[in-house]
Amino acid sequence: MSHQPVNTDDPDMDLPDSLTVTDPRWAKVLLDGREIGFYSLFLGRDLSVGEAATASGQSLNTAYVHVRRLLRLGLLVVGGETRRAGRLVKTYQLVAHSLFVPYEVTAYDSYESFLYHYIDLPSARMLSRSVARARAGFAPSYGIEITRVGGQIDLRPASAPGEPLNARLPHRPAVYNLALDDLMLENADAKALQAELRELWQKYRARNGSRRYVLRLGLAPYPEDA
Repeated sequence: MSHQPVNTDDPDMDLPDSLTVTDPRWAKVLLDGREIGFYSLFLGRDLSVGEAATASGQSLNTAYVHVRRLLRLGLLVVGGETRRAGRLVKTYQLVAHSLFVPYEVTAYDSYESFLYHYIDLPSARMLSRSVARARAGFAPSYGIEITRVGGQIDLRPASAPGEPLNARLPHRPAVYNLALDDLMLENADAKALQAELRELWQKYRARNGSRRYVLRLGLAPYPEDA
C-alpha cells in the first residue's frame, strides 16, 4: 500500500500492515538516526505523550513537541482514548505497522549513496565518538601504533610505543573496533560467519543490561572494481 492521507483523529481506524512511503518529508524523518529512537516507540503500539516521554527519557514538553510534529506530517495517528485521573488522554501510534522507504524517495541518486549517508555514516560517526570517549579514560593521551602481530600488520591504539590500550581489563568498559580487515573466505565460510554474527547479535540484544553500547557489524564481498 502506498502512502495516502489518513484521518489522524479516528481512533477506530484500522491501520495497514504495510505502507510504502512516497513523501520525501516522511523519508527524511524515518531515516534520521536522531528521530528513530522516538518515533519507533509508536510502532505497533499505542502510547500517550507521557508514556513516550518516560520511555525516551525526554521531558513531557519535548515529547509533546515531537508528537505534534509527527501528527502534522501524518506519521502518527490517534490510536485510542482513555480516561486517566478524570481526564481524557489520547494515545498515538505510527500510521502503519510497517513502513517501507524506497531510496528513490530520498535525496540520493543511487542505493550506494543512500546507504552511506543514511545508515553507514551516522552509525560510523557514533561508533567513532563512543570509542574515542571510552578510550580517553584509559590514558591521558594516545595514538596509533603500527606493528606486526601474529604475522599480520596491526594498527592498534596505544598510549606510547609498546604500550597498547588494553580494553580487556575487567574495570574498563568493553571497547572493540575492527574498522577494516581483509578476509579470504570461501562462500560457505562467509555464509557461516554471516549466520554466526547474526546469532551472536541476537543473543546479546535480548539481554537487558544497565549500560547502553554501540555495536556496528558489517560483512560483504569486495566489489571487483575496488
